[in-house]
Amino acid sequence: MVAPSPEFLAQSRVPQIIAGNAVVQIIGTLFFLTRSYTRLFIIRSWKSEDYVLTVGWLAAMGYSICQYGEVSQGAGRHLAFNSITGTTSPVTLQKYSYAAFPFLFIALIFTKLSIGLSYIRIFYHDVLGRRLVQGTMVLLVLSNVANIGEVMLACNPIQVYWTELRPASKCITTQIPLYVNGTINVLVDIGLIATVLPRVLKLKLNNRQRYVLVGIVSIGWIAVAAGILRLVRVGMTLGKPGGIVDAPWDTYDISIWSSSEIYVGLVCAAAPGIKPLVSKILPKILGSTTKSRSQSRSQTWTADANPGSIELSLKKMRRGTIGSVTTNRSTNDAKSTGPYIEVSRGVDVDLLDDDDDGKEESGIIPGGGGDAGIHMTSETTVPTTTTAAARR
Repeated sequence: MVAPSPEFLAQSRVPQIIAGNAVVQIIGTLFFLTRSYTRLFIIRSWKSEDYVLTVGWLAAMGYSICQYGEVSQGAGRHLAFNSITGTTSPVTLQKYSYAAFPFLFIALIFTKLSIGLSYIRIFYHDVLGRRLVQGTMVLLVLSNVANIGEVMLACNPIQVYWTELRPASKCITTQIPLYVNGTINVLVDIGLIATVLPRVLKLKLNNRQRYVLVGIVSIGWIAVAAGILRLVRVGMTLGKPGGIVDAPWDTYDISIWSSSEIYVGLVCAAAPGIKPLVSKILPKILGSTTKSRSQSRSQTWTADANPGSIELSLKKMRRGTIGSVTTNRSTNDAKSTGPYIEVSRGVDVDLLDDDDDGKEESGIIPGGGGDAGIHMTSETTVPTTTTAAARR
């Protein structure tokens, strides 16, 4: 057997593994922490999807720690280098690899569940959309739980996974479970995008907010691409003739694409929730959280000589100083604090995330109460004319 050359032994993919994991980890963590700050200190509302997303982020951090642990034990270097130098432990490397699996599955499941819970709450009155998202979530959980069990119990006894480096005589192949899991995760991402994007396009928003919302939802395509690339690389690596001959070297980018899929999903889940904070810092970019920056068609109600009659005029109006109204679009109920009523001149949503901050002037789209809809605000302009009937 020919001894490996010094140049061969000096080859390293460690920088690529560290950079590929660290960049997406930093970006995903910043989005998660920013969302958490916004929910806790600006909106002061912590919902079920926030708890779920926190579990997903913790699992993602656990997966990243395992990747860095694998690097410390020889991942990204040739097997020959690890054997000759004796500075790394193949057993410890396999332990980190084994521990990474549950973190990977949990992170993927919980980030997608958080997205699904947000969409169910916001589009609750869209029965078809709600059922589609719920069905997707059930499929996600059931398939991943089955795959976790199959991968974690692949060896008998379990410890030979690391003590004997997964001998074929004692361990079943995990290639098929990984294919199934990866395919379902990609299909779940596509299903969520296909369900939500058409409904986002139907929201009554100004163009700036619409573009931002569409962009946030479309980030999911990056997670789809990362998931597909991970599947391709797993197939290419595990499908080599004679099996994997240089595992620490060959599998380096599987780690990168797995981390990318996790943290891009985390960004998709966290991004809508940071809009109130961004609006405070850059209100002219995303619009205020309490009023729309755009003017829309307005309806002015004025009284005439016949009691109960209404005259509607459609025009653009500036903000008035007399009178106000709270309007519920689903019931057409209006509560006026002035002698006349005008409804309304703008709609604003917090980018698929309602504030529930107790503002006095608020409405619900498309109907219902509580957290079920998207909160919007209405401002009024009141004419100060006096009718003949009022003078008498």
